[in-house]
Amino acid sequence: MKILILGATGAAGSSLFELALASPLVTAVRTISRRAIATGSAKHTGFQHGNLTDYAAVSDAFAGLDACFYCIGRATTLVKEDEYRTLAFDAPQAAAKQLLARSPAAVFHYLSGQGASLASGQNWARIKAEAEADLIDHYRAVCWRPGAIDAKNTSGWPFFYKLLIPAIRLVAPSRRFYVKGEDLARAMLQVASTDARSLIIENLEIRRLADAYPVR
Repeated sequence: MKILILGATGAAGSSLFELALASPLVTAVRTISRRAIATGSAKHTGFQHGNLTDYAAVSDAFAGLDACFYCIGRATTLVKEDEYRTLAFDAPQAAAKQLLARSPAAVFHYLSGQGASLASGQNWARIKAEAEADLIDHYRAVCWRPGAIDAKNTSGWPFFYKLLIPAIRLVAPSRRFYVKGEDLARAMLQVASTDARSLIIENLEIRRLADAYPVR
């Protein structure tokens, strides 16, 4: 597969990026980021770009792909409401539109979150659910709803969340609420390799997929 990762320096995105570089399922990995990402890997091609709602300047990054993974996100405590909507709704719409234009057969994968619901009392959950519905309706996207992600890279997380990580690991047996970053990445790559479309994948299924496809 040839894939593009948006958000490759974040918690989920960095786990996916690391696995993709090592995975035999992936022949080429592209990234779009504000700052350059150095890997030394022949698989990797990086594009620098800062406008998340207009990818025309880096449209070549979207050409000839099998899958694009939108893993950009920030905690609601770290951004204003309008900025959160841009990151969770507007930016993935722009990326999916560019993907359709340059790689019509490719699949768009959207990192949502556990609890996303139009009926939720939490703003983030409603925005994520709205984005899911629109991306599935217009682009037949695959939407991922992981629970608590235990990732190596926590630079974009709130300070209190970092303190909670040790406690979160205690719920590791809970297949409903917890997933390791590398397991989420394994599930993502395996589903992408099947050309599945128009799905919402909850944490239980993410854990099952990761167990079914061990690291090779």
